[in-house]
Amino acid sequence: KDIEPNLRTFNTIMKACQRVNDFDKAFKFFYRLKGQGIKPNVVTYNILIEMCITKLEAVIDKRQKKDKEKTESDGDIGVIATKALELFSEMIEETGEKPNTNTYNAVMTVLARAGDSRVFDMFTTMLQHHDSTEDAVEEAKPKEAAPVEEEATEQLPALDSPQSDAPASAGKKKRVIVSESANARSLERSASTEELRNILSGKVPDDGIVHPDLTTYTTLIMASEKMGLFDKAWEIFQQMNQMGIKPDKKTYMHMMDVCVLKRDTQKACELMAEAKAHQILPDVDLYNSLMNVLAESRDPSIFQTF
Repeated sequence: KDIEPNLRTFNTIMKACQRVNDFDKAFKFFYRLKGQGIKPNVVTYNILIEMCITKLEAVIDKRQKKDKEKTESDGDIGVIATKALELFSEMIEETGEKPNTNTYNAVMTVLARAGDSRVFDMFTTMLQHHDSTEDAVEEAKPKEAAPVEEEATEQLPALDSPQSDAPASAGKKKRVIVSESANARSLERSASTEELRNILSGKVPDDGIVHPDLTTYTTLIMASEKMGLFDKAWEIFQQMNQMGIKPDKKTYMHMMDVCVLKRDTQKACELMAEAKAHQILPDVDLYNSLMNVLAESRDPSIFQTF
């Protein structure tokens, strides 16, 4: 008897294609999945959109090595960016699947690397999704009920009752019955093998809220730098800090690339000092980013920095 592959099977094999950067084969499995009447889920689409990032990076690297192919590769970049957006739209409109934080970040990364201004529209959509899901989850939360009290016929040991110092009534004590659902959920999540199966099947629920995170803001800063939007990058960086999201080394490197746009050596040096204050130890990458600003600005302090 033939064994029919299911959604998890296809997600797993497509993940394998992602590991070996086989873009075309992943899409062959995707079309086969749909041809068999299996509905893709958010995991499926996330894999494909993330593969668009890898495909785009390969095209950009090729263009940098062969400038004469720049026009051709520009067309490829546009095609890949459009493909990522098409996958995003298809997921929502045709399957009814809801994008999660990873979905938004993946699409925005494609658009950012492509220098496509639609990245900011996607961020706006993400914020609207964040607000709506946050409200929906809050409304869906069960109202906190008072603990259920049950008369206990036996005298309970003092250790079992948090109110053991209170006087007993008619030789009986009241026992507080506490729900163990939270503990059960915790135990379920600790079963790593089962969790992996559920992830591949898209069955692991999160809190239902889309959260702009470090990747989101760093991607937007990268997009701003690619499009020469100095003020926009700083606006995003400040918003990120106001949200309590701590920048990492990659964020600071992109911000220093932003400083190159206006030869702003003062801000670049301030960023380096801030990174150190955040316990980010400067390495050769961070120093190279700073020195790039100094070099472009013809700042003689580059020799001291070296």
